[in-house]
Amino acid sequence: MDVLFDLTPMDTRSRFRGIGRYAYELGRALAAEHPGDLSIAGLVAPAGPASTATIPQPVYAGRKDLSPDRAVDQRMARHRRLRLASTVHRTGARLLHLTEARGTPIGLRVPHVVTCHDLIPLIFPKQYLGPFGIQRELHRRIELRRYRRARRVIAISETTRRDLTRLLDVDARRIDVIHHGIDHGQYQPEQQPTDADVVMNLRRSDRPYVMCIGGGDPRKNLEHLVAAFAASNCHRNVDLVFVGKLAGAKATLEQVASSAGVRRQIQFLGYVEAQAIPALYRRCLAHAFPTLYEGFGFPALEAMACGAPTVTTKRASLSEVIGDAAIHIGGDDVEETAKALHCVVHDGHTRQRLSRAGITAAARFTWQACARRTIDCYRRALAEN
Repeated sequence: MDVLFDLTPMDTRSRFRGIGRYAYELGRALAAEHPGDLSIAGLVAPAGPASTATIPQPVYAGRKDLSPDRAVDQRMARHRRLRLASTVHRTGARLLHLTEARGTPIGLRVPHVVTCHDLIPLIFPKQYLGPFGIQRELHRRIELRRYRRARRVIAISETTRRDLTRLLDVDARRIDVIHHGIDHGQYQPEQQPTDADVVMNLRRSDRPYVMCIGGGDPRKNLEHLVAAFAASNCHRNVDLVFVGKLAGAKATLEQVASSAGVRRQIQFLGYVEAQAIPALYRRCLAHAFPTLYEGFGFPALEAMACGAPTVTTKRASLSEVIGDAAIHIGGDDVEETAKALHCVVHDGHTRQRLSRAGITAAARFTWQACARRTIDCYRRALAEN
């Protein structure tokens, strides 16, 4: 075979994050392209870290017994580091595409392409790496090994490309910027007959709501959103609904909400199956995404593809991905964010305008385009010495 496409993230918790969506959707799009000059197979671990195998097409949904809480990540990362190289060598592949940088194989002699989703720990070292310089330096050296040894690096945005050159001095000529796509069959604006029932089953309430989806790590800026929601006075008629696993951040948000007098108007749905997310987007008054940094920004684009008016920052990749199709905030001024929330909740004309603009902006991003540019990257990598 020519190219081995890494699907092992589908058997870790990455499957329930943007990395898993990338591996699955890009694999499906690559399989549909049928490039005449390249054969592309998938690399999977169907029985766990002890047995790794290949499949004829790069399409794999992951183990059925895996859940967002199942702790297999460290075990799989060790497996990738220690055993993946020998498996790849046995296949005779000319090129390996590592869809996740974590657990880069030791002793890998096959040329490889690696996708860089972000360098967030290096950008926010205090929050993600701790107070000690030795931890930061160790992480930096690990990242250097991951990206400098690759024949080519796929950056998912211009922002990520700049981070690679600025923080790790990766040669910009070896970096291909390839944006993610959106599954427009799933994330689309037409209301479905089941949407109302799906949302009611999840929320047990018919109050209008502003939605925020994602994790609870510091860069997501969720305490800021709660404070702005309280200051906007929208809580009199509207709820703020958080979707996603927030871990320890949930208790902090509950405290902030209680102090601001809006705890009863804030709802935590936790992890929600992917097929229910579009209904939540289509039924919400607005989508709030006050993040301080994103490598790409899946939630914003998927919300916009569903017609949800979006309030977000213009930081990092969001400026290139979203453009002017949202209400932009700085992310550090509570009053500014409160005004934006008040505007989108109470001004129907603004909501309609943002909905139309968001649908148009999101339409530019397809997995087919992502796959074609990725195949071009493979060709460049195979042609280089």
